[in-house]
Amino acid sequence: MSDSKTIDRHNSSDSVSKKNKKRKNESINDGTPQKKNDIKKDDKSKPNEWSSIVQEISKQLKISKDHLLAQFPPLRGDEDLPLASCIDHTLLKADATESAIKTLCEEAKQHKFASVCVNTHWVPTCATLLKDSGVKVCTVVGFPLGQMATECKAYEAKWAVSKGAQEVDMVINIGLLKSTRYSEVMEDVREVVRACGPEIVVKCILETCLLSESEIKVASLLCAWAGCRFVKTSTGFSTGGATVEAVKAMKSVIGGVVQIKASGGVKTQQDAETYLKLGVTRIGTSSGIALVSGKTSTSSY
Repeated sequence: MSDSKTIDRHNSSDSVSKKNKKRKNESINDGTPQKKNDIKKDDKSKPNEWSSIVQEISKQLKISKDHLLAQFPPLRGDEDLPLASCIDHTLLKADATESAIKTLCEEAKQHKFASVCVNTHWVPTCATLLKDSGVKVCTVVGFPLGQMATECKAYEAKWAVSKGAQEVDMVINIGLLKSTRYSEVMEDVREVVRACGPEIVVKCILETCLLSESEIKVASLLCAWAGCRFVKTSTGFSTGGATVEAVKAMKSVIGGVVQIKASGGVKTQQDAETYLKLGVTRIGTSSGIALVSGKTSTSSY
């Protein structure tokens, strides 16, 4: 983005962080009842402060919204695309074998899924198997905890892109977010975006099961501000997956600017359709075949 059309996001985020240093270790609560596997709550909250943060970041983001949309056109518009074309066919388990990865790619080609999502080791294999198929190669960075150094995330992303990855799903630094170190959260995302280059779709995984509603909103804004194309609910390896409440919180602040990916716990076609109706444009699941076949999956992701 040109300097003339965008704001100094880094400096603005620093300002937000400085204003909230004194509450660095405090958590958040938006006042609604807690539900199992739902948005996390904490009685030590100061909702008015978080509301102010969200409003300030949102105000800054809107300044460059048109330019963001011009640079990052939607991958899925209002047209009614087939469910399969919205699925990232996923295999991220530690015991994934070469045979399983090959099967994953064949299934993705057969059903015309949007992508296969694999760990970085398997990117070269998938790039070869999916060449000219129309199915993209998606990989994960800083997965599943997001706690690795920014430089390491950026290197991993750059390496994966050099080997054929076309989309990169990175885990944000959740600890920094909860410490209200927003400038560093943004820089972590921005460095991965830079390492990937403008042609690569970067999705930011928030791990919404660990966040309050206000934290989800702030994280979504920071990631959009840093240049990601999607915000994504979950890794599928923490305490919970996607929820309707989390998606609504994300959409309320970044809808129309960046897209939303729901992942973790999407087991049925009805689940998938529910999220698509909410405005989700990508579903991350290891149950892609069950979803397009109208069956219920027993998979853990």
